[in-house]
Amino acid sequence: MATVIFKLIFQNLLSDYIKKIKIKCIFLKQKKTKFNLT
Repeated sequence: MATVIFKLIFQNLLSDYIKKIKIKCIFLKQKKTKFNLT
């Protein structure tokens, strides 16, 4: 039972981490394109 709860918590943390990385990547890409335009 404890392992199931641990897995759920781990999956939530992992998905949250992946979302943050994706947002960072998008933000960096936008920054690069802005620099290229100027």
